[in-house]
Amino acid sequence: MLGSLLALIHAHKLCLTVDKEAVANYDAKLKEERKRADDQTLYYAGVFLMHVNRAEKAKEYVDRLLKINPQSKDGLVLKGWVELSQLRSGGQQGSGPPLQFFEGSSPRTTAPCQRFA
Repeated sequence: MLGSLLALIHAHKLCLTVDKEAVANYDAKLKEERKRADDQTLYYAGVFLMHVNRAEKAKEYVDRLLKINPQSKDGLVLKGWVELSQLRSGGQQGSGPPLQFFEGSSPRTTAPCQRFA
């Protein structure tokens, strides 16, 4: 529901005539939903924010997601994309090189990869 509320707020703010009362109602619902959001809800909210080029805000949601579930593969991949986006836009890099989040989301193998000749 969090992603849907973010989308509604975003859409309302893009209108020529902004319904400030509706935006205020959605903001109140958003704050309420944020308090009880689980990792999946936070993930989809972060994905939406990335799609509308709000990587800094998406980072907040992803960080909270990873605090709830540090092993979330989807969360780690999204964190990698957020870090890459911030690096590309010249923003401040957060928790280290983005590649580490992608590597953390894939299963580890005991044998190294071998190239075929």
